[in-house]
Amino acid sequence: MIEGMRKFGLPPQTFQKYCLEVYQAIEDVLKENYLEWPETEDRARIKNEFQEASGIPNIVGTLYTTYLRLNPKKKDKRYDQLINKCFGCDLHTLPVQGLVDSKGIFIDVYCHHEVGGMKTDEEVLWMSNISMKIGLGEIIAGGQRYPLQDWLMVPYPRSNLTSEEYLMFNGRILKVQQIVREAFEELVGRWSFLKKEIEVDLTNIPTIVRVCCILHNICKVRKDELHVKFSTNIGNCATPVVGNPPPSAISARDSIAKSLVESWADNLFVS
Repeated sequence: MIEGMRKFGLPPQTFQKYCLEVYQAIEDVLKENYLEWPETEDRARIKNEFQEASGIPNIVGTLYTTYLRLNPKKKDKRYDQLINKCFGCDLHTLPVQGLVDSKGIFIDVYCHHEVGGMKTDEEVLWMSNISMKIGLGEIIAGGQRYPLQDWLMVPYPRSNLTSEEYLMFNGRILKVQQIVREAFEELVGRWSFLKKEIEVDLTNIPTIVRVCCILHNICKVRKDELHVKFSTNIGNCATPVVGNPPPSAISARDSIAKSLVESWADNLFVS
């Protein structure tokens, strides 16, 4: 931003105002084509590609949540609710939940200027209402910080890794999760200011995040790949979810795990 102000000879507030207008224009014009839930035909392709990669059927996306650091403005009480003590000091953070398809393209992004601080991945998940978008019989893949649901498959707890089925299922889920982690790594690699303390007004941050995801998607569609990987800022300190998942979700996960081992055994026998 400093280089931009020097180049155009503008004061900070004026330069930031113009930048935000550009961000808003990009979102208004491009969001419909580059950051939307995929249509039925596209979801069929995505499910096939995920299944080819993992053996798990009906996956329409893989989910991850990371945190952005904020530079709180003095006397702005809105930042008080965004304090996060998880990282050894009082940081002001804002979570970003992203769902990507089999190619690492963002298809859903949730970021709200009033949702931050000590919110866990699970709390952010329910606030996002992403479950309302998932079709009947479809699932998304998440990590251990998300709750097991009929529509959300997560790894078995480490304490339950007592069988070949559990181990294989976890390995396949982690393979799918790597796609979304790499998407976030590319995102902050392309727009490195996301790794620093963001100084713009809180209400504008969600728009900026979505625009960065839109531009990331355009790069992916045009095959403008980023070959250098970057860590995704400060991550998340939430602990794995320990709850009471629906029996139907437990049964569905067990069934998938069993079918993965059976398929592996059949292919081993054939080969």
